[in-house]
Amino acid sequence: MVINNKVGGWVQGAGVAKRASKIRDNLEANALSISDGETKLLIFSCDLVGLETPFAVKLRTHIGEAANVPPRNVIVTCTHTHGGPSLVRTNYFMPLDHEYMEHLIVWLSELGAKAVSSAKPGKVGWGVGEADIVF
Repeated sequence: MVINNKVGGWVQGAGVAKRASKIRDNLEANALSISDGETKLLIFSCDLVGLETPFAVKLRTHIGEAANVPPRNVIVTCTHTHGGPSLVRTNYFMPLDHEYMEHLIVWLSELGAKAVSSAKPGKVGWGVGEADIVF
């Protein structure tokens, strides 16, 4: 799912207070729903730098309600590693973009509900071994 802020919104991860003048690349969020038939788990990968804890708690609560998953079982990871939107302030003179944050709650709640409703049976496994790689 694309999670771009609008042009003109605060660039949250920037070192100086500035607003976005264009969108160079889309920011994305992905969700994975896992269940053993009793316990549901939702894992999100968001193209963001980070989230402030109070917002993350609110976000997980809304996602949990939308997807029928306990908020404790909602994991939101932030995977953007340079200059991307951050809801962890790197510049304390710049306000958080609350409008964007509210959109993010709606988008991720919809994505979580879709991930749970479209889940298909599967198997997960692991193994240990050795491999010789030759060039």
